[in-house]
Amino acid sequence: MIYPLAFWFANFECTESWTWFLSQLRNVIVDPKRVMIISDRHTGIIGGMTEIFPDATHGFCAYNLAQNLRKMCKQRDDVIKL
Repeated sequence: MIYPLAFWFANFECTESWTWFLSQLRNVIVDPKRVMIISDRHTGIIGGMTEIFPDATHGFCAYNLAQNLRKMCKQRDDVIKL
């Protein structure tokens, strides 16, 4: 099961803002080794995860990966529609 635990609004995404958010989340998580964070591979999230949740599992959202692939490969005929 996937449970959304928290959300926040930031002026922009960067490692500093993600580190702050993840540190707030870390304050309420008892066992970070049993946590899995799913993200869109934003560099700020990856940086924050490395610092705040080094032992947690970090997965990537398949929908966002597919969307990014479509954006990057718009003109290519060899891209299969996902």
